[in-house]
Amino acid sequence: MSSDVPLSNIHAGCLVIGNCGILICGGSGTGKSSLAFRLIEQAAQKQQFAAMVCDDRALIANINNRLIAQCPPTITGKLEISGLGIIEIPFLPSTVVNLVFDLVEPHTIERMPDVNTIFLEELELPLVGIPARSVGRALTIAIA
Repeated sequence: MSSDVPLSNIHAGCLVIGNCGILICGGSGTGKSSLAFRLIEQAAQKQQFAAMVCDDRALIANINNRLIAQCPPTITGKLEISGLGIIEIPFLPSTVVNLVFDLVEPHTIERMPDVNTIFLEELELPLVGIPARSVGRALTIAIA
């Protein structure tokens, strides 16, 4: 991103599966990094393109009415997996974000949820609640 574009630094991870940029939000310890890692593994098994953009912190900006996410330089290409530590992982420098996963406590997710949205940097994006520390629902949505 151009240095004259103001960036917001948020607590989130971001990855790309196929041509879909996914921002993963949630509190500390909800499994954002583990989910990203599993999504990338599953995409690879199905021979789909997948790569990390950032883990734990994302720099986001509205550029030409698209939400762009990139990684802070100090953590580029790194992913922290609980119990494993920090690993090196293939990455992309930035992506357009098309979808937001919000890791929440399972009891807060409705059985038949309406389509939810979130506003980030004045842009409206689809928002999907994902049970914290669980990957099943996210895999169903992200890996076709």
